[in-house]
Amino acid sequence: MSTPVVLVAALDWGLGHAARCIPLINLLKQRDVKIILGSAGRAAQLWKDEYPDLEHIELPAYDPSYPADGNMIWHMAMQSPRLLKVIKEERDVLPELIKKHGITHVISDNRYGLTNAKVPAAFITHQVYIRMPGIMRVMEPLVNYINQGYINKFTRCWIPDWPAVPNLSGDLGHGGAITKRKYRYIGPMSRMVATPEAVEQVYSIVAICSGPEPQRSIFEQKLREQLPSIPGRKLLVLGKPEEGKNVRQEGGIEVAGHLDTPTMNRVMQEAKTIVCRSGYSTLMDLNVLGLKAILVPTPGQTEQIYLGKRMANLARHITQFQEHLNLVAGMEKAHLLLSTFSEQRKGPLSTALDELLFGDLKRPMH
Repeated sequence: MSTPVVLVAALDWGLGHAARCIPLINLLKQRDVKIILGSAGRAAQLWKDEYPDLEHIELPAYDPSYPADGNMIWHMAMQSPRLLKVIKEERDVLPELIKKHGITHVISDNRYGLTNAKVPAAFITHQVYIRMPGIMRVMEPLVNYINQGYINKFTRCWIPDWPAVPNLSGDLGHGGAITKRKYRYIGPMSRMVATPEAVEQVYSIVAICSGPEPQRSIFEQKLREQLPSIPGRKLLVLGKPEEGKNVRQEGGIEVAGHLDTPTMNRVMQEAKTIVCRSGYSTLMDLNVLGLKAILVPTPGQTEQIYLGKRMANLARHITQFQEHLNLVAGMEKAHLLLSTFSEQRKGPLSTALDELLFGDLKRPMH
């Protein structure tokens, strides 16, 4: 049997999609396969930093932007023709990539166009059910019909969560459609690994910026305004791989454009408090490390608002909205939080991967 050639692709919507695929890529490296990584922008740069030894290709860039005023519905509606165009570009370029690189399998994290009848393809998403805000809730059935129509073009849909309670994604990743045979719960995917021994807390706070502009920069500015009032060591990670991994001092704050996985793994565990977005990839990282955080949903991003509110209602994390960010108050309330999800259950990612690469895809996986 010839060696499988696997294209792993991630959405360039911040760094989360690329970051959470790192454990998947590491599993692939343990198998007798050739790996090709495809993304764009900062997500592609993250992978190039992590895997300089692997082949990288540039895929069409979604490159979304967020509104400065939080009016997400109108802003995304204006971008939707371009985003649909990118999906078509993905679909058109994939046959060329299959022919040029001999690709035999595709694993796509939220890149909707990377499916082709010639090769098995898995689609990774925690958002099988998309939530719409306010009066747009009436559009949810249509939006989810379209969303699942795209997903069902793939051979498999992998959901990075547990199938039962407790879980991380709530309504986003659980529901009736997921009873279909092609859906697989593969457990949370995180590049982080908890240190078994106690870790000394050397930072009062570690603040992590992420996501599309201009909201990433707005969040950064708010953090820069409040971090100086926090006593002790403060670290601000900008979520900008292009600025490198060197830590510098800026006005009493340690600042890094980006941190590699081992360093990020360490500093998160060394923090008394973490402040970050409520993106799903971040929640998976916090969970595997057993950490609590101040979550700040991106304004107007319904998914992050839902996840932030859900974690606050479960008393797992403190959630503050960006316009009312108060790090001092958040840190004072952190001791009231319940313990984080402690099950650390092993998800069947490895089994799902072997099924895609070597198994009988018509046979249900148990």
